[in-house]
Amino acid sequence: MKRLFFLAALCATTFFIACEQTEIVNNNALKTINLEDRANGTYTLFAGQDIDAGTVTIEILGDDLVVTYQTNDCWSLGTTHLYVGTAEDVPVNGAGNPQHGQFSYAQEVEEDTLGNPIELLDMVIYTIPLSEVELTEVENEDGSGALSCVYIAAHSELYNDCLSSDEEAEGDAEETGYAAWDIDFEGNRWGGLIEYCF
Repeated sequence: MKRLFFLAALCATTFFIACEQTEIVNNNALKTINLEDRANGTYTLFAGQDIDAGTVTIEILGDDLVVTYQTNDCWSLGTTHLYVGTAEDVPVNGAGNPQHGQFSYAQEVEEDTLGNPIELLDMVIYTIPLSEVELTEVENEDGSGALSCVYIAAHSELYNDCLSSDEEAEGDAEETGYAAWDIDFEGNRWGGLIEYCF
């Protein structure tokens, strides 16, 4: 009887250990998926601090970092400015506010003699060779080694195409846009840096 009890206990323990190992394997698979999601990020493009005007998607495609601005139905893009680099090197003034005109990349839209954009865009894509990107090594939260990170600020001029003529006359048609961010700028202007790691 003792042998039968011992064998039953041994089988139960073996079964329990097998289940634990299966669970560990599944957790590792989830970590891989999470890191992959982290390396293909989509961020809300906010107009005027809190209006969802589209998305900014960041991807590593081959040897390139690709940043895509895409607007929603009612919004269009004017000039865009993109900073890509280290957190310490983002161009700011003495008050800690971003200097958009000094960002690493820009795509300007053509303007008429009054300074109004002639043709607005729904999408802007920046393709940047990784060899040109200054990366920062950041320790992985789970202690499994370092990740390569780049800091990105995605600024844009946004125009609302769905306003009535009265709303346009009140000046509501144009807004500043920023992709959702992880790190605030030090100054009093809204916006900040995305920490993108892969």
